[in-house]
Amino acid sequence: MIASKPYDEGWLQYCLESAFLKIGQHTVELIHIPSNEAPSHFQLHGHVHEKRPSKIISNQLNLCVEVWDYMPVAEKTILSLLDKASKQQLLAEAESELQNTEEKHATEVARLHEVIDNGLEQRT
Repeated sequence: MIASKPYDEGWLQYCLESAFLKIGQHTVELIHIPSNEAPSHFQLHGHVHEKRPSKIISNQLNLCVEVWDYMPVAEKTILSLLDKASKQQLLAEAESELQNTEEKHATEVARLHEVIDNGLEQRT
């Protein structure tokens, strides 16, 4: 999916606002300005310069030269960061699922205790 906006500049017919490509196992969006809310996919972005000094926030990788010592970033480095962020995201999702399961279990146990207590009270 590629979004484009036409420009009437003679030789420049289109300027892409974003483009998707695969890096390793990751589908990433190349975009100038990062989304305000982190999207469900990875974004490789610029625009924010030193205003966002972290290289990666959630699933948005800042490729501004200011955070990379004014050097190009190798695809291997990007892939390594995407893999690491992906693993962290999977761990966070697993922890969330475990917490939800534990909460459901605690609710069920409390309900069973209530049923047992009510049953015992009715016998006496």
